[in-house]
Amino acid sequence: MKTTKGYKLFIRLTPRSSKDKMGEIIMDREQSYIKIYVRALPEDNKANQALISFLSKTLKVPKSNIDIITGHTSRFKVLEIQGEIKNNLALFNR
Repeated sequence: MKTTKGYKLFIRLTPRSSKDKMGEIIMDREQSYIKIYVRALPEDNKANQALISFLSKTLKVPKSNIDIITGHTSRFKVLEIQGEIKNNLALFNR
């Protein structure tokens, strides 16, 4: 979802995956979520940091432009990505 600062992403994070990857878009709780899988364990904020690193590489934006707004200890997260994402807009329209 586009905002005045950039983009808001709704993520369903699955830690302990065999590899870091983006999955399908799912409808849950009246909201669309992008499923993302990371290898990191869900302890000591490792999975959240892996998520930020994965999105930074995938979307080609600095890690400092990605913030977890809600869901620090939940599978369901809301992230805000500041700035413009020109090369990867297809990600949001899948």
